[in-house]
Amino acid sequence: MNSPLTSYVRGPDKQLAYLTGDGHVHELTCDQNNQWTHADLCGAFGFPAAVPPNGLQSAVLRTHTNGDDKDHDTGIYVDVHDNGGNTIAYIGNAERSDDDSKHYNDGSDHSFDVPLSEGTVLKSDCTNFKWRMGIQASGPNWIIKLGGTPEDNPGGGNDQWQFDAWLTLNFGDGTFFTTDKLGQTLNSTGGELVWDDFN
Repeated sequence: MNSPLTSYVRGPDKQLAYLTGDGHVHELTCDQNNQWTHADLCGAFGFPAAVPPNGLQSAVLRTHTNGDDKDHDTGIYVDVHDNGGNTIAYIGNAERSDDDSKHYNDGSDHSFDVPLSEGTVLKSDCTNFKWRMGIQASGPNWIIKLGGTPEDNPGGGNDQWQFDAWLTLNFGDGTFFTTDKLGQTLNSTGGELVWDDFN
């Protein structure tokens, strides 16, 4: 159902902006000769493009740490592909910090959003989506603190993380897809970025 947002006058033209069921903002303009013109403002004049009702709105990763924790200076990578193998969400080096705020203790639960790629992704494109996860311990150029003294870490760090993970894709119509990776172990040695398999 169409819903008026606002009406206003700009110069000699009268205009009405309204929201339609497709989630777009439209503008109708009536000139001095009573001629009406129409413009879809989504994607124009700085307005963001609307997400279709069945479009992808967010991707959320949840994890539970089992038996071996994730160090605070180990980054998490998530790579999500649609049915055709196109990247629809990606994040690199997430949940890494210089202090203990990003340390994942044994038995702890964490979650964060995975940023979406640009463009519209429909639910029908995600029915068989695949994703992979990676970790990277502190790399060769990272500075580590031992006893409060900064020291170079030329060899890179080491970290093994054991975890369960769930990735949820949320759509504009209120539905979602979730798949899991249970009993995972990733081991980054010497600051190497290591990935599990797409599934």
